[in-house]
Amino acid sequence: MRILATAGLLALVCASAQAQSTDPAGAEECAPPEAGASAAPGPSECAPMPAAEPEDPAEAARKRYLAGEFEEGFKEAFPLAREGNPVAQNMIGNAYFFGRGVVQDCELGEKWTRRAADQGLDRAMYNFARMKHSGCYGEGVDPELALDYYQRAVAAGFAPAHAWLARLLASGEVGPAEPERIRDLLDRGIAAGMANAAQALADLQASGMGLVRDQAAAVAWYRKTALSEGDHEAMWGLAREYLRGIGDADPDRVAAYALIYELVFDNYVRAMPDYARLLIESPGDYWHDPVTGWAHCVIARDNAGPEFFGEIDAACEALRPMVSTRDLMKAALIAARAR
Repeated sequence: MRILATAGLLALVCASAQAQSTDPAGAEECAPPEAGASAAPGPSECAPMPAAEPEDPAEAARKRYLAGEFEEGFKEAFPLAREGNPVAQNMIGNAYFFGRGVVQDCELGEKWTRRAADQGLDRAMYNFARMKHSGCYGEGVDPELALDYYQRAVAAGFAPAHAWLARLLASGEVGPAEPERIRDLLDRGIAAGMANAAQALADLQASGMGLVRDQAAAVAWYRKTALSEGDHEAMWGLAREYLRGIGDADPDRVAAYALIYELVFDNYVRAMPDYARLLIESPGDYWHDPVTGWAHCVIARDNAGPEFFGEIDAACEALRPMVSTRDLMKAALIAARAR
């Protein structure tokens, strides 16, 4: 993410052509000053430019990892992580948790990430909290531990943590929701320029979870962000409001279908269970197709990351009783061809 200069500039050559030709070692000495000139050359004339500081090995490994060179980044970072480098430990934790560059092992992912967090690395505090908030494929969820590390990340000034701490507090999993605290966290996140805080505010206003329900404000934000930026989460939020019915209007399944279809086309996995529900639960609609619907549930579960698998699996399992055994088998074949 941060690219340093690869080398310092060579010193400016001030020697005469004759001096250069007679100096096989290539020494770069200054020629005598001309009459009336200063006896000492200034730094912009003959003094060599300072060499760039060597790049931190852990940051270099992290850059390779973020660039998609997962195996190379892992190999470079692992020895540093074992030596106690928190940047490397956080990266190794991410690699294990998501199976990037190494065989997936969520337990090891959590272990390495927590080591970095306990050394005070703010983004590791946040990452570990996210792991315990969502779990790994629905397993290992620990809201109280997530709360602890979200609060540490917020206290350390890690702005993205505000939104997820607010979501956790709004869920009721760690005690009764505190609307004022939730709104304060989101406002602070928004003031710091965090799009995830604005998204969280819209989601909570739309659902009325932890905050007073304000569908009009949520829909206004969804529409603005979905139209201006093509943001997937905003499009998904708007589609869900169409399914609920905006204001006094009846649910608009056609508008919801159009948005969700576009999201599925863009491989936005979290919207696939909603797409499946539209196709399965709508016998009177022209798009009714339980086989294709269930196939998208299978595809979504196959491609869901560890943090969203539980959410997707629960949504799809609620649809299973509506699909015949024959259609389930057909859908499995379609999904297998899509792999």
